[in-house]
Amino acid sequence: MSKELLRLENVSKSFGGIRALNNVNLIIKEGEKLAIIGPNGAGKTTLFNAISGVFGLDSGRIFYMGRDITKLPPFKRKYLGISRAFQIPRPFAGMTVLDNVVVGALFSRDIKDIKEARVRAEEILSLVGLHSKKDELAVNLTSPEKKLLELARALAPKPKLLLLDEIVAGIPPAEVDKIMGLVVRISEQENISVVALVEHVMRVLKYVERAVFLHEGRVMMDDTPDKVLNSEVVKDIYLGKVYE
Repeated sequence: MSKELLRLENVSKSFGGIRALNNVNLIIKEGEKLAIIGPNGAGKTTLFNAISGVFGLDSGRIFYMGRDITKLPPFKRKYLGISRAFQIPRPFAGMTVLDNVVVGALFSRDIKDIKEARVRAEEILSLVGLHSKKDELAVNLTSPEKKLLELARALAPKPKLLLLDEIVAGIPPAEVDKIMGLVVRISEQENISVVALVEHVMRVLKYVERAVFLHEGRVMMDDTPDKVLNSEVVKDIYLGKVYE
């Protein structure tokens, strides 16, 4: 049975009187792949920000590998193994593809120096299919290639938990399958837990084992993707809007 990796206990966060997260309880296990789904304003990005330490909580606690990380800043969570890939890639445009990934690798507790970081960067670029582009400037990559670079930068520090923030939004279905196929293969190879934030690309759900449905800051359902998608609650609140 898989060990618990991350636990959120009664996590709440408000902005200007709006409750973005409302007593959220969630457990993520080692090696697990799950999706967070829900309509605009459901609290999905706020949940990711809470896990990665972007802001403090109003109440509740977050535990990672049994340690209370509620008050840890983002860079310390990164060193512990919580990594995030964003929807809109923002690479260091004037740096090479390789050097972008080296920067990510330097956030690993397992990597001691720049030499080891370069070895890790080369390895990850090979895994995501960008090794042939390693000496090009990041600014010259195509949009799908920048998505792969964003993924490579997030994987470089050898994370235990990978947060995918709408990383496949706005790309063709074939590219979605390519990126998610890579994510699954690498996560299984390196025993990484993957949490994918999903807004509209339902195709992602075929790559996860579990789906959590958020609405108005609350966890409304937490089950297999099929059961969540076939729930009347999810259909009424969410799926009709997704496919309108």
